[in-house]
Amino acid sequence: MCFWPAACWGIADVIPSSQLSKYQFANDFESKTKLPKAVSFLGLAAFISLALFLNVLGLAGPLSFVIGSVLPTYTSIQALESAGHEDDTQALFYWVVFTALTAVEYVAIRPILCAFPSLPHPSP
Repeated sequence: MCFWPAACWGIADVIPSSQLSKYQFANDFESKTKLPKAVSFLGLAAFISLALFLNVLGLAGPLSFVIGSVLPTYTSIQALESAGHEDDTQALFYWVVFTALTAVEYVAIRPILCAFPSLPHPSP
């Protein structure tokens, strides 16, 4: 019998533990709580997603801006300053996808939201 149901269901295998082992705070948290790093990470991701969805304390806008723009900008600068090219490709891929999704939102979704004034939407 498994003590952590998530580990029994294979959810903990979604995030490789070797990736999370690079971070000392994850190792410390695992040793103190005896909770696998992958389960802790997925729980934190679920909590942040729920907080964004429910707009807890009105922080959905600023938090999504930090997660979607500021953090990737910081990691992109680190990637450009590093010697390898693999992380440069990953950063470029992120910004291409980010720009494509922003364009789709602006061209396709915004006119639909403007057609229905009862739906909340950003002002043009």
